[in-house]
Amino acid sequence: MGGARTRTPLGGGGAANAALQQENNALKETVQGLERERDFYFSKLRDIELLVQGAMEAEPELEKDENGILKQIQTILYSTEVRRDCQTRKV
Repeated sequence: MGGARTRTPLGGGGAANAALQQENNALKETVQGLERERDFYFSKLRDIELLVQGAMEAEPELEKDENGILKQIQTILYSTEVRRDCQTRKV
């Protein structure tokens, strides 16, 4: 036979259970919204990545300019650390 099983009483906890289900549903909606937002911004970043790659393939000299805007964009796109020191630059 299997391990010990616990059972929830049939009559108790109705209001608490309903509140937990409501909270769970609200959290699921929040997660779905965050996933949509993540996918939206990921798609934007992917489009930018493809534009930069296309420009560099069309004009290989751009790859050599370490201070060029396209290299700077690639540096941002491919960085793996979260930067907390967001400084504004004049372009």
